[in-house]
Amino acid sequence: MKKFNLCILSCVFTLQFTYSQITVNPSKISTSILVADKDFEAKNECSQENFGGHFKEFFDEEINSPVFQFETHNASDNYKCENFKKYLHKIKFDAESPESLLGTAGETVTYTWKFKLDEKFLASTKKAMDIHQLKAVGGSEEELPLFTLTTIRGKKSSQLELRYAEMDKQITLKSIDLALLKGQWVEVSETVTYGEIGAYTITIKSMNDDKILLDFSKDAIRTWKTDAEFIRPKWGLYRDLKDVNDIRNETIRFANFNIKESKTLSIFQASLNNDDIKVFPNPASDKVTIQGSTLENYDDIILHDSFGREVLLKKPILNNSLDVSSLKNGIYFIVFKKDKEIKVVKKLLKF
Repeated sequence: MKKFNLCILSCVFTLQFTYSQITVNPSKISTSILVADKDFEAKNECSQENFGGHFKEFFDEEINSPVFQFETHNASDNYKCENFKKYLHKIKFDAESPESLLGTAGETVTYTWKFKLDEKFLASTKKAMDIHQLKAVGGSEEELPLFTLTTIRGKKSSQLELRYAEMDKQITLKSIDLALLKGQWVEVSETVTYGEIGAYTITIKSMNDDKILLDFSKDAIRTWKTDAEFIRPKWGLYRDLKDVNDIRNETIRFANFNIKESKTLSIFQASLNNDDIKVFPNPASDKVTIQGSTLENYDDIILHDSFGREVLLKKPILNNSLDVSSLKNGIYFIVFKKDKEIKVVKKLLKF
């Protein structure tokens, strides 16, 4: 098992901003956070006459730790930059980062960090404002993040939402009142087993009293993207600039980033590598044929959705033929069992 504290790791990190991208030299990484020393400043291609830079590092006595603060603005960020419609302050990793910081299939990775929203933080009513993403690099599904923590302002209250994109559509897995978070430091622990059938757990707790504010866990959920090279974490503030009257100048603080990685291959994931059984056509829209010389070795054939839930079929599997016409479009898994133990899993795409 490897453990990495991002505050002291000697490697190159890339910080990408709305109009500029900055690579931090490893020799200048402070012992506290992911930015360079006191002389380091963000250079922006747009005029910042009334506000200044986009981030700074300072010591926060409340948590007795140096912290990293993004400083975001609305109208002034769009001055002389009419072509930019989104504001993307973020910390992220890329292909040049150490492999140990990038999530790959079969790995279990735990991300921990702290963040603090301003007590007057104003979420947008127009577009969700993301503060954290786990996003794929490469493949046909890299556009939408796999998991997202985002803020949105509704008619009655603002919410922090945990969003998930199995494929090319997002759903909300859980949400809490944003008022529970504002004006205080909270600690996040997020553990992902990456794979076609993986696992995901996240908790957010108050540092004032250790109260759990948000928790979600799923033991069987798709935590991968088709043909992805890796999954990388991002932290920051992502928001739309189309209506500056809907947002305000904002700050968000981050501290104590940490990544812990271990190699774990679940039974489901390992079973996907079995080539003795063929499933075709795949993708399918109507009927699927299951073929293989070892089919008689299995007692039971069960269909699961991407959350690991058993799917009850309207028609049983007959003559090695599976009718999927009534299923919703998405990803499914055909599970072959012997003596109640999983032996083979085949991925099936329904379109």
